[in-house]
Amino acid sequence: MATPPEKLAESLELLEKLQTAGGAAAIRARDLNVIYVCGPGHGGPGMVANTYLEGSYSENYPHISPDVDGLRKLFRQFSF
Repeated sequence: MATPPEKLAESLELLEKLQTAGGAAAIRARDLNVIYVCGPGHGGPGMVANTYLEGSYSENYPHISPDVDGLRKLFRQFSF
């Protein structure tokens, strides 16, 4: 029985999120010099969300703290 396209898309999205967060941890643990390039559209906000959740966004942008106030500032950067 084939997997429905919707289920496959959900699985791929979850895999990408886990891969991104895990990749960031592996890069930091090994002190690698890496540039990750993602596609346009939702790729940018997806990367911001992942890096915020795993902590490296706040390390690079300390004014966006890992708490409710920081999350509010993060959201307001991308909304009008």
